[in-house]
Amino acid sequence: MDKKITMLYKLKQSSKRATMLFILFAIANNLFAQKTPKAVFIIADGIPADVIERINPPALAAISKQGGYTRAYVGGEKDGYSQTPTISAVGYNSLLTGTWVNKHNVWDNDIAAPNYNYWNIYRFFKTQYPKKTTAVFSTWLDNRTKLVGSDSAKAGNLQPDFYFDGMELDTVLYPHDTDGYFYHLIDEAVTDTTAAYIKRIAPDLSWVYLEYTDEMGHRHGNSKQMDDAVIKIDKQIQNY
Repeated sequence: MDKKITMLYKLKQSSKRATMLFILFAIANNLFAQKTPKAVFIIADGIPADVIERINPPALAAISKQGGYTRAYVGGEKDGYSQTPTISAVGYNSLLTGTWVNKHNVWDNDIAAPNYNYWNIYRFFKTQYPKKTTAVFSTWLDNRTKLVGSDSAKAGNLQPDFYFDGMELDTVLYPHDTDGYFYHLIDEAVTDTTAAYIKRIAPDLSWVYLEYTDEMGHRHGNSKQMDDAVIKIDKQIQNY
């Protein structure tokens, strides 16, 4: 395996993101003629289902054609014990752990007190297949450090074999412009690194998180800016 390349900025990130999720799960069966299946889990954040269905982006459409497409259901049972806030980190953790918020205990984007007794897919995978490799490529550092739990002893300090994240905290390389375009530039770095690393190393389980669409949704709602952001992210996904 190539020497690990890591980019980690040890600063605290406090921005909040209320969002809807579009979840894409892609299985790559023949990366560079390998016969072992590889899993790539992609979150293109904050895209309402009706926007995806109206635009029908070509890369997402091609993947859906090979597998399937369905609307995400991340809110639990309304007024029931499983009712769950439809906020970014909450939804991600429901997907990673297969439980609702009443169990995993991530109620918002602060991720203040996760209940790591409900293991996430990374912990299950690494426990069952210790020799297999994992990776996280993310525009939000907390996905790895708090949800996967790489910075928590209670989560087993589960560090992926490779990770690329933390760029949103680097205001030198990625100045925080008022339009939020810097998130697109970070997504570009994330997708470029993802494509290069998967082609070269092909981890067995990878999580890719892209944020620009979520930022445009917060700032502009259903709009031309959102549509343009979806097209941009679709082109980035084509890199894989």
